[in-house]
Amino acid sequence: MKNKCLYRIVFVTFLALTQTSPVFTYTDNKSIDVIFFNLSEGEATLVVTENQKRILINTGSTNSKDELINHLKKLNVTSIDYLLITNTNDEYDGNMDQIAQKYDISEIIVPNHEDYTEEKNDKRFFVWKDLTDITLTNKLSLKLIDETEEGEVTFLLLFGNESILFSNDETSDVEERITKITNHVDVIKIAAFGSGDSPSQSFLELTDPYLSVIFHSNEYEINEDLVERLAASWIDVYFVRQTGSVYLRMTTNDFELLS
Repeated sequence: MKNKCLYRIVFVTFLALTQTSPVFTYTDNKSIDVIFFNLSEGEATLVVTENQKRILINTGSTNSKDELINHLKKLNVTSIDYLLITNTNDEYDGNMDQIAQKYDISEIIVPNHEDYTEEKNDKRFFVWKDLTDITLTNKLSLKLIDETEEGEVTFLLLFGNESILFSNDETSDVEERITKITNHVDVIKIAAFGSGDSPSQSFLELTDPYLSVIFHSNEYEINEDLVERLAASWIDVYFVRQTGSVYLRMTTNDFELLS
């Protein structure tokens, strides 16, 4: 288990000394970069793989279009290999069409939902249910955990021994499926903008995550009990609207926070 107490002390000290974002350089061929974008509304995460593939997970709400494009521009993103949509609501796919038009995208993966009926005629589009396991590179893969009838997709991003859970089920129903695959998760992207009940205390005790990320929504209210549960478990909680974009650099055995 990583030393959570030491990490928290170092991070708080770092925040106190740093007022601007770090100079960002792309990863080498042994690590991946994961950037949880600071948007005024909605979710968007960029993954840069060890062989320089770009994976965009969600596109934020329509209100955040300019912010998302500016983030991508600052990171010199001119093409996207994979665009992953994990929820049918505007806060997740609000800019999907605009991003698909603006950038050269190889594959777009969406929930198996009626909202995407027209898009399925596009050869770039695939649905999650047909791609349970997605191999992105030799070391990086995605594991589909669950997809609800409403089109809410939960998956694990796996890079060697490290993992990030992209949760979209605000209840604890999906947790048993996750623990059948792994008993440890390093990072959790919290579902439903921190408004739900998941992750549960038992899940946190079993998987022992190191940090969690909560995006911002103008519609959802934060579940304070959930935040207290995370903090009590020595899991750092990053509200990207408050802390700014969260930059992680991850090797197959560890990760570091660059912001």
